[in-house]
Amino acid sequence: METENVRKLLSQYPPSFAKDQAHRLIRNALHRPDPERPLKFIVYDILYAFQMLEARRLGLGRDRDPVQYAKFRRNYINAVAMWVPGKDPFIDGIRMAATSAARHNDPELDKILKDLAEAETNRTSMEQSRKALSPRKMGPFNRYVWKLLEASPELSEGALQRTIESDYQRGNSIFSHISLDEIEIDIKETEECETILRSGIRSRLSRLKNKKAQD
Repeated sequence: METENVRKLLSQYPPSFAKDQAHRLIRNALHRPDPERPLKFIVYDILYAFQMLEARRLGLGRDRDPVQYAKFRRNYINAVAMWVPGKDPFIDGIRMAATSAARHNDPELDKILKDLAEAETNRTSMEQSRKALSPRKMGPFNRYVWKLLEASPELSEGALQRTIESDYQRGNSIFSHISLDEIEIDIKETEECETILRSGIRSRLSRLKNKKAQD
């Protein structure tokens, strides 16, 4: 069940499509409708939802100012991972939501957040941002989605996200890393690299559906 604390946090943001999307992500994460989905991705949903809303509130966009956005993203992730209770009510609320989704399995949750913070420290934000902003017209991700659409023309964004996560977890796929708001692709055989922004998956899927319908 959604906590009162989460509702209070969400109430601070004005109505928008982004808020509706964030609310849906958090609600699904807390209700855990898919018991087989790894906890890591459920926690990512919660953190991504609030990161998206905070960036919007602060007027930050990775396309407009990637340096400032990268700094915000790093500070946000570190604040959640290195949580000091009572220091920041906003971070307190996010940690409570994540703890609730983890069914109070604190050791596993702490490891997920620690790994996320370490990955953020090691990332090359500017390089990945440039790659994300100039993806190939029919690069590996689009080809991946296109193949899925051949089998399931009505593929939803949620189903696509779960398929990506499942393929990544199994290994031996095109996906080399999944972080809070990015999916990285590295195909050694063809030397293709691509970084997909989570916020752009919906529009990519929509465009590919339209293209397939016209073929």
